Amino acid sequence: MVHQASHLGQHLRNRRQMLHLRQKAVAQQLGTLRKVYYRWERDER
Repeated sequence: MVHQASHLGQHLRNRRQMLHLRQKAVAQQLGTLRKVYYRWERDER
């Protein structure tokens, strides 16, 4: 089931899960660290 994301972090997480990817894999594709991507998913700075 796909939920409507109201924040960027929710959208990132939903999309990643739909594609069955791990945070580390997405972070590598984006050229960033996993801990940075983790914070993006949680709308943290």
